[in-house]
Amino acid sequence: MRYTEKEKKLVPSLPSVNLILDSDEPFSKLTNFYLSKKGSSTIQTILSSIDTIEKRKRVGTITAPPGSGKSYLALFISTLLSNKPDWNLQLEEILARQNKTYAKEIQTQMAQRKEKFLPVFILGEVDNLSKTILESILLAIEKNGESIAEFYSSKNIKAKESDKRKFYIQKLVTKENFKTEYFSLLDYISALGYSGILIIHDEFNRFLIAGNKNFNEDMNFLQDFAETNLRLKKVIVLHYLLLHKGISQYLNELSIDKKKEWLKIEGRFFQIAFQEELADTYGLISKSIPKTSIPEKIKKEISESINQAWKINSYLETEIGSELKEISFNSYPIHLSSLLALPFLSQMFGQNERTLSEFLEK
Repeated sequence: MRYTEKEKKLVPSLPSVNLILDSDEPFSKLTNFYLSKKGSSTIQTILSSIDTIEKRKRVGTITAPPGSGKSYLALFISTLLSNKPDWNLQLEEILARQNKTYAKEIQTQMAQRKEKFLPVFILGEVDNLSKTILESILLAIEKNGESIAEFYSSKNIKAKESDKRKFYIQKLVTKENFKTEYFSLLDYISALGYSGILIIHDEFNRFLIAGNKNFNEDMNFLQDFAETNLRLKKVIVLHYLLLHKGISQYLNELSIDKKKEWLKIEGRFFQIAFQEELADTYGLISKSIPKTSIPEKIKKEISESINQAWKINSYLETEIGSELKEISFNSYPIHLSSLLALPFLSQMFGQNERTLSEFLEK
């Protein structure tokens, strides 16, 4: 199948997302965002955690294989929780293009919620987790165009403007006074009008398996930090670690000491498995195909093929159901048999959703 130049412009491209670099202008990536059933469920889990009844879900892990769209989802969530009026208008346009069933609840909560969160991003391995978190919060304040001058002034920092953050982190923050400084920073963020912060540590698996000499100390800190955030009352802190696979699956790669440290804190983190269902993969395929008009004769043939497929494999009807009709029409001119085979063929070669999308693009 060959695309015309005009059609190529309609095919979504799915480059990888760097949360730190892409969060300034998220819609250059979110234009091609695909809201799956599992993605919608994950977003609603996080939104519900803001309510006190679901408080334990404020600290968690989000796991899925590489290329499954975790970072895209995290970018969407951070943009959503930023609650900026101009961004909200663009998010509504994106949601309007999604499956109505999956998007409806999110749209409803968007209209009702007044909370505004400061998105904070950490990527991969770090040398000192506690100082990295504080520095990342300071960077996020600056990045969002907020003034940090009064905070530094309250700490009597006399360094040059460009050196104040570095001076504060390296000279004033210690293991002993971390909580005092953290609470002070949260108070400052609250005074700026934020309900709280959203901390996302992407590629946390790299941190787990890195040869960090402070690993045990960082794990103890992470346990205490999770407990602290779950007990906060005035300010809400949402903290999620993004991994390629479940925590227990990393244990074989860790030393005995690291295993013990990680197992101690595993229970503090609510586990969210962001593993797409088959229907979601088919939906992603259909979204990757430029939409063209379908002759009535072909529509009839597609409908007959779907009914035949349901007779051959009842799983397609019970698990995917009526969605298969919409997906099949949206995937034209890919034949139904090819559409059904693509995810399985991709998995045989150890490929993921991004690779499948890039195949369709090319």
